[in-house]
Amino acid sequence: MNEQTMRECIKALAYGCSRDEVCAVMNVSAEDVNGITEKEITTQRNYLQKMGYIQ
Repeated sequence: MNEQTMRECIKALAYGCSRDEVCAVMNVSAEDVNGITEKEITTQRNYLQKMGYIQ
């Protein structure tokens, strides 16, 4: 998975999509998505909240 796809997967998880949904929509393997840490998701979620994209 390239860097752009990884960032999009993290963003989708931060918005609340399930890992299964991300695998299906982004056409990536479960191993790739399961490799994304909760810290990465939380960091992205905090950024999106700070920017006003999510509450």
